[in-house]
Amino acid sequence: MFKKLLTITFVSLFLTGCFGNGTSETETAQNKIVYQTDAYSIQIPYDWNIIEREDFTSTVPTDTAVVFKNNIRDELFTANLNIAVKNINDNISSLDLARSTQSYLKENIINFREISDEVYEVAIGDRSIETSLYTFQGKYAAVNPQVVFKQLYVAVQGAGYTLTAAYLPDEDETVVNFLDEMLKSFALK
Repeated sequence: MFKKLLTITFVSLFLTGCFGNGTSETETAQNKIVYQTDAYSIQIPYDWNIIEREDFTSTVPTDTAVVFKNNIRDELFTANLNIAVKNINDNISSLDLARSTQSYLKENIINFREISDEVYEVAIGDRSIETSLYTFQGKYAAVNPQVVFKQLYVAVQGAGYTLTAAYLPDEDETVVNFLDEMLKSFALK
């Protein structure tokens, strides 16, 4: 299970650039759109690329539901956010999912450095649940660039959601702010 989570963490390193537009999006103010499914919604910048499951290459883990990539590509690494969804035990809480994943990451990421671990609230309909927003730096393999990751973990009714924002340490502040806003906008229905 944790090897799969590690793979999901680094799915953005393996994307080759198949891009598509989601059919479940609506425009909002401030040049954003709301991308939504039957289970969740998230606001993204209107000009970011949406890569949906049918456009994934074979290197993308099957638990990955969607990827949002910055429209300004970098030779080394393009900032992105992916949402992975997997079936989990109903008894696992969001904080349990977070702690077990974080423990695994600390042991298996090259040049791992924890940056922060914040208690965070995620909306589920008209209520919210407590979870973790975890920020760390590292790389999957020695040849990969050092990347900053922000992960949000949500466990509800047998589904485990892992949102992973990824960007270079010297990423433009505007892009980092976009990623933060995207994570904060995630809500379950």
